[in-house]
Amino acid sequence: DRLEGIDREYELRRILEVDTTTRAFESRLNKYRQAIAEDAQLELKSQMDAFQRTQMVQVRMEIEEEFRQKLSERQQQLEERFQMRLEALTERENHLRQKEISLSQAEENEAFRLRQKLQTESEFLQAQSVLLKQEREQLKRERSRLSEEHRIHEQTIETREKQLVLKQDALEHRIHQEVKR
Repeated sequence: DRLEGIDREYELRRILEVDTTTRAFESRLNKYRQAIAEDAQLELKSQMDAFQRTQMVQVRMEIEEEFRQKLSERQQQLEERFQMRLEALTERENHLRQKEISLSQAEENEAFRLRQKLQTESEFLQAQSVLLKQEREQLKRERSRLSEEHRIHEQTIETREKQLVLKQDALEHRIHQEVKR
């Protein structure tokens, strides 16, 4: 009887020790799991922040480069066209001046007739000059329009950035909820 009592007491102590050891192990295991989950969440947030920054910078650079390229191409086209017309008009004007000087030595009637012709051509050149000025104004308006497009692109980028932040917040919340489970 006494031996059975000692056996039972020994068995109870052994069960109590196993139970205490199991609880301590589970407690340490839970703390370890929690630490791993927190580290994983911090690492994921860090990676998502870096990815978002990289994407935003890339989108902004692509849009700015596209705008600069379009503006540069358009400006170059307009400047080349303007330069070609200006050179042609300058050459024509110089030619007309030389022609006027040589014709002034001819007879009066012939000179009068030619002056009339030159006057008409001079008016044409003035009209062309007005057209060139109008084209220059058109270029200014085109630049303004492109600048406005750039401003709208900037607003689009800001909107995309805000949407990315909202998506990231929602994803982080979802991940946090999943980690809690």
